[in-house]
Amino acid sequence: FFRMYDCQDRRKQFKSGFDLNESKKRREDISISLRTKKRDDMLQKKRREGATSPIIPTQPQVTPLECVSGSLPHLMHGINGQDISSQLIATQTIRKLLSADRNPPIENVINAGAVPRFIHFLGSSNANLQLEAAWALTNIASGTSEHTRVVVDHGAVPIFVNLLSSPSEDIQEQAVWGLGNIAGDCAKYRDYALSLGVVAPLINIVHNAQKITLLRNATWALSNMCRGKPIPNFEQVRLAIC
Repeated sequence: FFRMYDCQDRRKQFKSGFDLNESKKRREDISISLRTKKRDDMLQKKRREGATSPIIPTQPQVTPLECVSGSLPHLMHGINGQDISSQLIATQTIRKLLSADRNPPIENVINAGAVPRFIHFLGSSNANLQLEAAWALTNIASGTSEHTRVVVDHGAVPIFVNLLSSPSEDIQEQAVWGLGNIAGDCAKYRDYALSLGVVAPLINIVHNAQKITLLRNATWALSNMCRGKPIPNFEQVRLAIC
């Protein structure tokens, strides 16, 4: 009996500096922290993936490698031309390249001079071309901060804000994605979007969206408008909080 008591007592002494419950809680906290960071990183920037558009007939598949090895100049010829059909097919094909799961050729597309043309297409009277151009720009803005800067510097933000009031929910949703990616890059771009009055149309979408994906993405974009350091001007985000 005494030996058993001594062993139990010694065991308690050895564990006095290593609480199993505390250790378990610490591991759980670390795990939650890692999952939260991963979730936040994903929320900060999202790339809209998808190989096909529900609006435009599927075109022959082009891989990112083929783009780098010679297809891009041909596609740029279509984008820079005057034929809307050719512009649409080329823009959609590049958008598919930018939707690749791994190593999308964002740098190649930027260097080819596609961004100014995509910005121009945002003002097109052709809704399909608007959608594809906005989608391509969204995926470019999901890259590095330098990639996002190119999209911002070419004037995408005010146009995206205007497109939040488009009669097409598909175009609204793409503008939401683009603005969410841009605002998620840094406080400077977030504040720029806020200065253009982005919160009110986003809230209008939240209240009136028919598509659940549009509602979810508008909520995500609003969260990016309200987060980050330094914190945003309260008056500019009041509608989203109150």
